[in-house]
Order: sequence, then C-alpha cells, then structure tokens
Amino acid sequence: MLKAAMHDVECLALLTVDAGFVNTILEVEQSGIRSFVFIPLGKLQISRTYEAAGVHAVILKSQKTAGGKVIATLHDDGSGSVELAPAASSNKLAQHAFTARTDAVIYFLNSLGFEAHGYTIQSIAKFWFTNNLGSLVVYPADSGLAAVHEVISEEPRTSLWTSYYELGKLAFFLPHSAEGKMTKSKIQTYGNSGSHSIFRGGGPFILSDSDQLVEQVLRLFGYLDDEFNADLREAMLCFVNANGNKKKLKRRGMLPAFGETSVDVQSKLRRAFLSHDFSGQWQLMNKKSTEAMKPLQHIMNKAGFLQSTKNTEYCHVEIFEAMHAYMQQEGLPSMNTFNGRAWRILRANRRNPDWTGDVEF
Repeated sequence: MLKAAMHDVECLALLTVDAGFVNTILEVEQSGIRSFVFIPLGKLQISRTYEAAGVHAVILKSQKTAGGKVIATLHDDGSGSVELAPAASSNKLAQHAFTARTDAVIYFLNSLGFEAHGYTIQSIAKFWFTNNLGSLVVYPADSGLAAVHEVISEEPRTSLWTSYYELGKLAFFLPHSAEGKMTKSKIQTYGNSGSHSIFRGGGPFILSDSDQLVEQVLRLFGYLDDEFNADLREAMLCFVNANGNKKKLKRRGMLPAFGETSVDVQSKLRRAFLSHDFSGQWQLMNKKSTEAMKPLQHIMNKAGFLQSTKNTEYCHVEIFEAMHAYMQQEGLPSMNTFNGRAWRILRANRRNPDWTGDVEF
C-alpha cells in the first residue's frame, strides 16, 4: 500500500479481517490518496476500529456463507447437531439496522461479562448456554444474533440474567472438515463449500475449561485416542499442522514455535480454544476412510512395504507397521502414532519439495 501511494493513484482499497492496518491506511491518506477498507459481515468490531480512526469501512456480505443449506444447532446440554435446510432467504437487514441490532447485543453481553469482541457468536453461544435458553442455531451466525436480540428485547434487565462470571470459562466449538472439491451434486445439496465442511463436522458443542481441555478437544476432533494415537504431543502436532487450524493460529500469532515444550503448546492451544479471537471453527482430523488412505497406500505399495494386489483392503495394523518400516528406510523422524506417521510420510512425498510451511516443536 505504501509503495502504491508513491505512484500516481487516486484510491486504494483493502479487503481484510485484521485491524492492524489502521496506521498504514492513515499514512496513505495523509499523502492525499483516498482509501476504503472492506470488512466481511460478522467482523463489526474490526470495522469499528477503522471507523474510530476516521477510515471509511464498508461491510461486505460473505460469499462463502451465501446460499448455504446447512444449519448447525447448539443444544441445551452443550452438544450439537447439523441438518440440511433450504437456502436462507436473501431478505437481509439493511446495514444500519444490522449494525444497530449488533450494537445492542454486544452492549448487553459485555455488561454480563461475556466479552463480546472478536467473533460475536462465541459470546452469543456462551450466554445462551449459561442461561439455559434451549437450543440455538449458531450457523449461520446471523441466526444466533437475531435470537439473542429477540430475547433481550423482551427482557433487557441484566440483573435477571446469569453472568459469565457465575459459571466459569467455557469453550465453544463448531468443527469443520477439510474443504474438498465441490461437485455440482454437493453444491445442490449443501449450497457451498463452507456449509459442506460444517455439515461434515458433525455439529457444535461447548466444554467447560479445565486442565484437560486440550486433551478433550483433540479426542473429539479425532487427533487423540487410546489405540494408535495415544501420544498427546503428536496429536497436537497434527492438529496445528492441519491447514485450517494453522492459518487461524498463524493469523493470531499463536502458532507453536520450534523449541517449545509440549506443556507450552498445550497452554497455547488452551488459550486459543477459550479466546473470542477465534470463531470456534477448528478442523477435524481426516477420517481414515478407504478413499482417504489411498495416497498413503500407494506410497507404501510403491516402496514395497504393502503387497499390491487389485482391490486389496489392508487392516489398520498392516498400514501402521508398513509406515514404520518406510520411515526407517527413508530416514524420517520417528513417530509413535498412526496420524503422526501418516503426516510425516505424506509431507515427505508432496509435490513441492521446498515447502517450508510445516510447524515443528
């Protein structure tokens, strides 16, 4: 942006979900160049930061959730579910009305200690759950906002509601799968890739904070178990290297650093799971379906560690042992778990050998 401002341009536009560009935008405008900042819907707090600094911010409707045909519901016991539904009506509130509604909900939630900053759906879900209001649609997020607004419109007195301080810290999750290739059939069924991945995630849930929070989450997300994936450190390694999780953690400066201990990483993930700076949408471990195992089996077959016959189905133990032998032959770092070995081998066989985006600790 600063380089562009040195040339003959009349206007600069920035699309972002980050408030960290305020000073740069102001510097650009001081040189006499107009600027606009575009913020996706649902990031109202970010747009306010720019507006407060005197920068014009435009709120955009997210194309990723437009036309989605999936509803995710948080139930009163803290569990959740997903279901298919008709695409949401395009009859949305005008921006000024949406802003007024959001402002009212944020002010109310903040007064009860629900820390309505960052992703508002976090504080919305925790308020609803804490006050035993039944089931709540948390995806699309606008539905949760509308539900809270309706409730507090009927009873705005904060003294009659349970505050966040009275129950203790909670962690909200809306799992999603890795986004795969969308076919016409999938688009017709789910609406878009975002809704498809949320549907495959199985539904939202809420957990109470504890020293075992990270372990609980990794078990529920498929990274940790009592059989082939019983190593917490390797489970955390696979979790932070899942593309969706890595991007979120990197954006907030919370990726584990080389040399950090397992205790350090566990503490960092616990903070992330409790933080409202994250949406709660974390990526599941890829399931070990026959289709998902094909690339791994192909590598093992080619290296001669699995007998290759047409339509052969291998048991879990066979693949697990074959991976160990393969890693020894190739000099790959030793891993104790199925997920860890699969991650190491697939990374070592990726098309781009110069890739440096992996997280190690």
